[in-house]
Amino acid sequence: LALAGSTVVALVASTDGWWNMPRDDFAGIVGFADDDVRATPARVLWVGDDELIPGGDGWRLGDDLAYTASTVQAVPGVADLWPATADGASERMADALTLALDHDTTRLGRVLAPMGVRYIAVPRRLAPADDTPRTTPAQADADRAADALAGALAEQLDLQQVRLDPGLVLYRNTAALPLRSAYPGGVTDDPADARPVLGDDVGPRTARGSVPDDATVVQASTASDHWHLRVAGSGEAEHGSAYGWADSFTVDAGGAARLAYRTPLAVRALVAGQVALWLLVLGVALRMRFGPGGAPS
Repeated sequence: LALAGSTVVALVASTDGWWNMPRDDFAGIVGFADDDVRATPARVLWVGDDELIPGGDGWRLGDDLAYTASTVQAVPGVADLWPATADGASERMADALTLALDHDTTRLGRVLAPMGVRYIAVPRRLAPADDTPRTTPAQADADRAADALAGALAEQLDLQQVRLDPGLVLYRNTAALPLRSAYPGGVTDDPADARPVLGDDVGPRTARGSVPDDATVVQASTASDHWHLRVAGSGEAEHGSAYGWADSFTVDAGGAARLAYRTPLAVRALVAGQVALWLLVLGVALRMRFGPGGAPS
């Protein structure tokens, strides 16, 4: 009887196929932001309790908050689950948020602009319609910290609130720069000086498009010598750094261009070695199971 009684809850939850899960999600209510950051590639910065931000735990911001950033989509996806490093733009996002929390700036959007951040999202629940009580001391501390963050964002002159929902607060950065920009007169952090480039056929490791003459192309990601920009008719552009952390490329003669990440040979060799080891393990397992010279029947 006890065993039968314990299944009642599961049976009731399964009747409609939802298993008591919320019927909406963050992706549904930020669809317009998703279209925006896809049209002109940019980032969405998620900040809040690490139990609530999508896409994993992220990086720590103080004792009670965490943050993560999605690239070219509003809600973090699989590609955003394993950030390679906290250097470059990642740690500077924390510095910028700390400035706002300490009330040391009213232009957070301008500070975040070189990192390609177009939206800032602060989740307050696991899902928009979730009403699960948050009663633990850690959750209470995180909620207070999120309240302070929401208040600091409301003070910023270059952030525009575009969504206020019980489960999510969303701001648009009116000073945002695209992930990849061209600066004809030299690199600045003024949005008026930036021209979006390389927005055609964008993938995780490639981007195509045209670039202007006599310009510096900046990619808002941690600088790496493995990124290469090749311009049709001009060859490979000279690689450098901007803002002290981002990729930059000096373009003399513009035209159709392709930006691509070349995986180092050492990484390819390690992957090949791992495949070889797995094949060796499989061979040993088959030999142990079926004996020398044996084969499965």
